[in-house]
Amino acid sequence: MWRSLVLLACGCNQVLGLDQTGVDMRTDLDGDGIADIEDPCIVTDADLIRDSEGDGVANADDPCPFSRGTADGDRDGITDDCDPFATAGDRHVCSMVFGSRALNATLWSPRAGEQEFAIATGYLIGFEGSSFVANQPIVPKSPTVVLDLAAGTFGPYDPFSVGMWLSAFPTHEPRDVACRVVSDGTLFHVEIVGPTGMVSSPLVNVSDTGYYYLRAYLQPSLDGVNVACGVGYPGDGLAYVRGHIDAPLANFGFVADAGATYVEGLFVYDRADLPSLP
Repeated sequence: MWRSLVLLACGCNQVLGLDQTGVDMRTDLDGDGIADIEDPCIVTDADLIRDSEGDGVANADDPCPFSRGTADGDRDGITDDCDPFATAGDRHVCSMVFGSRALNATLWSPRAGEQEFAIATGYLIGFEGSSFVANQPIVPKSPTVVLDLAAGTFGPYDPFSVGMWLSAFPTHEPRDVACRVVSDGTLFHVEIVGPTGMVSSPLVNVSDTGYYYLRAYLQPSLDGVNVACGVGYPGDGLAYVRGHIDAPLANFGFVADAGATYVEGLFVYDRADLPSLP
């Protein structure tokens, strides 16, 4: 029934299958000549030419933009620090580092009744109760999609909560599903929060840098999308939890529930097959 995975962050409230109702097929927000409805990476030149980790390779050509690691065990072109799966077949689709304030303001909108993220050049800043839901497609049709979020907190030992909306409706609903990292200032964990409650990983000591990366795997199922969420920090592995998002699905976005946090990058990978989730 579901043949492809399309993560929409626009008014089209689907993730599986592309609902084109009400979408202007001519819109091209980043001016790259590809209509947004078909564009797998809606970013400006400021995102493409940035070298986030300073390794001399622009993000557009760097499949692991926040690590200088060079090992590539499965030889698929994505270094092990960022490689979603240990078997060849992963593809780097997009790196968004919020380089254009104007594009950020167009792509992301606060939900009704919720505080918006502050838009800065190069990152988004979230406070307690902040929420941004995107307005345009950000990943292509694929059986497996992987989203990496580079985020952190300004005080490494401050309590915080930041993450991704994997399915967010226009206003707060029990059906909303989020993948987020939560810390009490000493320990942190990853959790999936949705209509069936919360699934949480074991507690881990916080990073003294205050910097984390949050990863979400999405694969279609007969009645929605299967999800695995993991969180870690540079030099450490990821702890994973699994969940499910029931159809119909809503839009992608960012959420901050506690503390002062920032979102520095969103990196998208995909595969043409359905390997087992972590």
